Amino acid sequence: MLEEDEEGEGPPEEGGGALTPPLLLAVVAAALSSVQVGFNVGVLNVPYRALSNTSLWQRGPSPPVAVPLLPLGAVPAALAAAPAAERLGRKGALLASNGLAVIGGALMGGAELGPTYALVVIGRLVTGLHSGLASGLVPLYVEEVAPPPLQGALSAAHEAGFALGLLTSQVLALPPLLGSVRSLPALLALGMLPAALQLLLLPMGPGGAHGACAGPAPRLGLPQLWGRGQLRQPMAIVVGAALGKELAGIGALYYYSTAIFERAGLPQPTWATVATGVINMAATLAAGALWRRAGRRALLMGGLLGMALSSVVMTMGMSMKAPWPLPPTLAMGGGLLLVSSFAMGPGLIPRLLPMELIPIPARAAAAGVTAAMAWAGNGAVAAAVPHMELSLGPFLFLPFGVLAAVSALGVFLFLPETRGAPLGPPKPSTELQLLGGS
Repeated sequence: MLEEDEEGEGPPEEGGGALTPPLLLAVVAAALSSVQVGFNVGVLNVPYRALSNTSLWQRGPSPPVAVPLLPLGAVPAALAAAPAAERLGRKGALLASNGLAVIGGALMGGAELGPTYALVVIGRLVTGLHSGLASGLVPLYVEEVAPPPLQGALSAAHEAGFALGLLTSQVLALPPLLGSVRSLPALLALGMLPAALQLLLLPMGPGGAHGACAGPAPRLGLPQLWGRGQLRQPMAIVVGAALGKELAGIGALYYYSTAIFERAGLPQPTWATVATGVINMAATLAAGALWRRAGRRALLMGGLLGMALSSVVMTMGMSMKAPWPLPPTLAMGGGLLLVSSFAMGPGLIPRLLPMELIPIPARAAAAGVTAAMAWAGNGAVAAAVPHMELSLGPFLFLPFGVLAAVSALGVFLFLPETRGAPLGPPKPSTELQLLGGS
């Protein structure tokens, strides 16, 4: 996964393409923010049904309301990631964002000491702010510290960290561990640990001397992204890819897989959720190794089509009248196909597209918009699933399958193949033209 890029960028300067210990430390430390994002996304999944039937939420919002609060907070924070990165630097902004992580975790962890619902709601929103900032800042920082031959490979660090955090939350939320209602505040508070570890490790990492984004060159902000003629089409592509991957339904499993598998008749739905986390982690690591050898269009389109197929398989498993265990097995297989299809293409490729389609002066702002659109789609799915489950029942995943197929068609029609596109600085004339106007 981490060997030198073979896509035509030429040999790096001596020492410029090596995965040195300081570089590895920086990437791992930055990815701790991604671990925390994944943890907070998945932490209410396993205890969701139990929380729906407990006095914990009396006088306050129910879990269907609490779940989408995280992406709700993440959308504006993702848009603020680029200004924060320019003002504080990528590394400084990442370190500062840990304040939100600690506050959010402390509020939720202290829920037993005060009005539980209020502290969880506020803490969930605050951790959403951290999640949005991290989603924009981690890829920018990794791009800044990594030499061009390794930028693309190391960009998978965010997805790998997210998958690890998601799996960790699913395992810790198992009933034998911290899955009881009484243990919920402690479980929610554990999200602070990656922030504490990052505060210790990240200051020891490099500050971006080798990165393509380092230096005093002017940057374009959010208002200029759509005002430059050269940026309108690539921005439409990256925004469409970010939104399409989320509307294909991955959030339905990230947030509600335990409840969905229980409804499908699986006898151990919590362990089925852990299985999706394991497959998600494995597929994410495989995608990090595969993306350099396969075309971006093929991976993204293939992943979306796999998600569309998975919706059909899950619908069959949840709706068909057949002897047990065929329906639950189909539902489980569809869920595993959904997460693996997402991880192998849609989970990674949309985050690479700003690096390959957007010139450096606009790249930070474009990364923030991309993250914000992904969180907006994620939040829409998180808010819609409980209502869709009530109205559609076993046909819950069919609309997501249609949206996945439509997104795959959009990739086929509009996404250029960016395999081999340089990840480093564009030609000076291109930058000057972009900075000069439309």
